[in-house]
Amino acid sequence: MLVENGHSWSSIKQYSLAEIGVFYKTIILKERDEKIDSLRNNWISTHYDQKSFQEVINNLTFKKTTSNIESPKSEAEEIRSEWKRLANFMSKRK
Repeated sequence: MLVENGHSWSSIKQYSLAEIGVFYKTIILKERDEKIDSLRNNWISTHYDQKSFQEVINNLTFKKTTSNIESPKSEAEEIRSEWKRLANFMSKRK
């Protein structure tokens, strides 16, 4: 696992057990975050039609146009609703 993440074997042999533990914990957290990102991206892509998904992509890439900008209140309500849907989805996965 350490070699896969850029550590050389000669360096690894000189690490203390504490250093190895810190490196492993960091790698595990990084992999967990990548899995969560992947799961979230898969969830988003399967719960939107093409137009809505494109709006999400546009919002993430700051490509808003006047036609897809909503009032702050309705946008906040939509965001809150989507977070609730995601939370429900994630709670069912446990």
